[in-house]
Amino acid sequence: MIYIQHSYTNKGVKMSTRNIVHIFSGTQGSGKTTLINKLVARNRKSNPEITSLICSADHFFCKSGVYRIILRQLPLAHKECRQKYANGLEAGIPHIYVDNTNVEEKHVLPYVELAERYGYTIKIFTVSCDPRIAFKRNVHNVPQRVINQTQEKFNAILPFFSEGEKQGRWELTHLLT
Repeated sequence: MIYIQHSYTNKGVKMSTRNIVHIFSGTQGSGKTTLINKLVARNRKSNPEITSLICSADHFFCKSGVYRIILRQLPLAHKECRQKYANGLEAGIPHIYVDNTNVEEKHVLPYVELAERYGYTIKIFTVSCDPRIAFKRNVHNVPQRVINQTQEKFNAILPFFSEGEKQGRWELTHLLT
């Protein structure tokens, strides 16, 4: 079950109505990937001619359908994810989804700045759930202590998201899963 806690829309900001970047933020196991897959499927069903692109560092670690993370390669995975994202913006793909934890400004800002450069509307979705539930749901065997650390970073970035929304840089939606 998904509950929308609250949603804001910035009315006075000149943004593209066609091209949208959807940046998701939340702990491992919070439901980001599930939500994105549901949104993409719903959009594909209601508007099959609209193309979507999902950018995730996790894709780097999926080989032949098997996920195996190699921590020392995480920076390379994120670099590849950002490149895929930049290529999608350059190609004008109408809906681009960023499916990473995105719990630090330094991780979010490159996506925001590129989207702004290409004139995309930016929507940020914060996905919250109890860290104990996230631990049980996460499919990558992330330890509870790491999820707890990610939750602390997630809580710390929420004011940044609210401030950017007040400044008209993006629309912000909080989801509880």
